[in-house]
Amino acid sequence: MKLSLLLLAVTALVIIDKAKNSEGQLVPISPVKEEILFLYPSDFQRVKLHQDKATSCTSKGTTAFLEKMKTDTGIAYIPFQHIPVKSPDVSPVECYTFGLLKTALSKCKPTTIDGLWNVVQEEWKSIPLEILRKALVPWKL
Repeated sequence: MKLSLLLLAVTALVIIDKAKNSEGQLVPISPVKEEILFLYPSDFQRVKLHQDKATSCTSKGTTAFLEKMKTDTGIAYIPFQHIPVKSPDVSPVECYTFGLLKTALSKCKPTTIDGLWNVVQEEWKSIPLEILRKALVPWKL
């Protein structure tokens, strides 16, 4: 199993079956668009989506999803070829989010995969969305 975080209008954690690869990561366009409109109401056309260089993020399915987002909404994306392999500057929200989650999880001692998943969900839900959104503030131009 692979764990993936998605920051949307309503944050969600999902477990993605490895067999599904990128199919499991693709999300409906409207929640993403709504979140972008909320965060950047006057700079909507300046927003660019990005992904990392994980196999699921560089797949044809993910690229097609990003192209559809661009066509349907006008929101562009940064091609994965233009993203450094490892750089916290590329995604401060992920570094910030995972830091908060790791700190919270360091206090827990689950003994099973299901127990770990339950703890991750509980800790994730306890992080206020406003705190996660603050990680995006530096990206506003």
